[in-house]
Amino acid sequence: MRAAHELFSQIGFDATKTEMIAERAGISRQTLYEYYKAKEDLYSAALAIEAKIFDRAVADIDPRASPDLIITRIIHAMFDAFVGTSRFSILDVKLHDRIGLPKIVVETGKRHLSQIEAAMRRGKEAGIFSRSADAQLFQASVIMVLAGFTFSNDVVEPLVGVDCRSDQAVAEWKARLTTLLLRSIAETTSPPQQHTESVVRRTRRARPKRDAAPDRMISDE
Repeated sequence: MRAAHELFSQIGFDATKTEMIAERAGISRQTLYEYYKAKEDLYSAALAIEAKIFDRAVADIDPRASPDLIITRIIHAMFDAFVGTSRFSILDVKLHDRIGLPKIVVETGKRHLSQIEAAMRRGKEAGIFSRSADAQLFQASVIMVLAGFTFSNDVVEPLVGVDCRSDQAVAEWKARLTTLLLRSIAETTSPPQQHTESVVRRTRRARPKRDAAPDRMISDE
């Protein structure tokens, strides 16, 4: 199963062939089919591994920690999953109706929603989060924002000249998107703070200075 998970994570469902999985696992295709009747079954099992990985990433979050810290760590765990081994998961599930979400994946989502709800409830009481903040909508927002980053970061640089792919830039985008998501649920009188130094490498060339309009002088001094 580890071989299948690695290949699905690296190149996605369509590009991964059963013979590739069998070869990496050191078994025959016939033996592979004795355990999994179809590639979709293998993929569902790989999704279950993803859920366990995410579970481990948030298992050590102290429920007594500050609410905004708990939410921050959950966002970070999800970010790491999206830009790491889960890169193809959403797209593959969307494109292939035969891939079913294993029960453990659904249960994992519900369990972490409970974490968000508990932290958000305490945050509202402490005046950190807005009274109107909704945990389920926030969880959905996190998924959509991070999925958008995952599938657009390869085209942002050629389009607008901002680095989204280097390790340094990814680390900053992680902080930027976390701040954006926290602000979406923050009490406006005391928004949670994320202090980061901008390190995004801008690759766009500086635009040439426009000529001064005839009736306006621009001093270079």
